[in-house]
Amino acid sequence: MYLVRPAVPEHRAQAAAERPPATLHVTSGLVVTLHGAAESRVAPGATQALSPKDEIRVARGAQGTAHLPRGVRVDLSEDTQATLVSSGEEEQRFQLARGMLTVSVPKPGGPSTFAIDTPDAQVIVHGTLFTTRVERAESGAVRTFVQVTRGAVLVVRGDSRTLLRPGQSWASPEPEPEKRGEVSPSIASEPIPEKVVTLHARKAGRHAPGSVEADALAEQNRLFQAALDARAAGDDAAVVRHLDRLLVRFPRTELAREARLARFRALSRLGREAEAAREAGRYLLDHPDAPARGEARDLSSR
Repeated sequence: MYLVRPAVPEHRAQAAAERPPATLHVTSGLVVTLHGAAESRVAPGATQALSPKDEIRVARGAQGTAHLPRGVRVDLSEDTQATLVSSGEEEQRFQLARGMLTVSVPKPGGPSTFAIDTPDAQVIVHGTLFTTRVERAESGAVRTFVQVTRGAVLVVRGDSRTLLRPGQSWASPEPEPEKRGEVSPSIASEPIPEKVVTLHARKAGRHAPGSVEADALAEQNRLFQAALDARAAGDDAAVVRHLDRLLVRFPRTELAREARLARFRALSRLGREAEAAREAGRYLLDHPDAPARGEARDLSSR
């Protein structure tokens, strides 16, 4: 008895052969990839192939972009640790341990399933533009934040399922405070976010330097002023770094409109036109009546 394997149409076989593999392109700073015990350092401007199980570590002040089959793009912000679990034609998946990923999945044309697994949730996508970030406190507690720009995202946490539409966001619950106000010793190398430090101090009954809102506003203003100072000094790379920190830590800040405007202008001056166009698109989507909408529209259409 003979088994005859059906032939793959020539045009489909050729298309699969010509489709580029998953790659990582570093735009700035230090990015390290690990595959098993093998470690590679990827320099700014360099591109490296990615394989399933590759871990990506983006240092502070660095940025990188993963390009996956079927037109999927994953931007990795600074201080991010993520692992590419799979990058197939039908299913693609990342694990995000900390930091932030901004994902663009084309529709139609993207994979059947794209997902991000975080320590306390799973984000499942079907054609969208969204951001997922993980904050890890000094106590080891983890929170996941999701914000959708385009399309729809399903967030699964235990038995709970939440469908997010454009403009909607989701955050996992804050962990319960330690008994008697005690904080567990640090088991993570990352610094605890400022807002968590202040919140824990207030719940524990200790004196906190000002309200949470006032402290957060002061930090937002400090980061934005640092970006303005860098712009005055002609250092557009520093402008982008400061604004990235602002938008990662305070994604819904009152300064978001001005921050995104300054960011896409700085990216354009740096010659990073594709990133500038994406940022201009986000600016238009979030602020359709903004004064600089004409400038943003021209840049996003390039």
